[in-house]
Amino acid sequence: MARKPKPQLQVAGWKEIISLPGLGLRGVKAKLDTGARTAALHAADILSYESPDGPRVAFTVYPHPRIDRIGVRCTAPLIDRRGVTNSGGAEEERLVIEAEILLAGELWKAEITLTDRTRMRYPMLLGRSTIEGRFLVDPEQSYLLSSRKRGASR
Repeated sequence: MARKPKPQLQVAGWKEIISLPGLGLRGVKAKLDTGARTAALHAADILSYESPDGPRVAFTVYPHPRIDRIGVRCTAPLIDRRGVTNSGGAEEERLVIEAEILLAGELWKAEITLTDRTRMRYPMLLGRSTIEGRFLVDPEQSYLLSSRKRGASR
């Protein structure tokens, strides 16, 4: 059986600047990690609650933790609670939201887990299931699709 030709994918660096427009977040440094399965966002003060529209979660994101200490309070529908193996190999329960991601003019919805990434260099991690079919990752390059300048993107 003949294989379908793969669509031409943009090549991204292993780190890029993204936006999460539905959460009001711009210029967030993200690590594109094909060794990770899902997406993870650094969140603090996480609070899940019931609303008339169903379960929701409120949390604070520090999009530029190494530059400033200004947090952005976000809310989103809570779509799941899931066991995830963290980078240290330990299993932890994380809350899961769905949010739009914007990179290089491409906007798509993805499931994102909320976790404490204080010790990590990048507040956002995009795993393989999040970027699959959208980008190829060049591990030797950075910021191929975005600018390093805070808040800027092509």
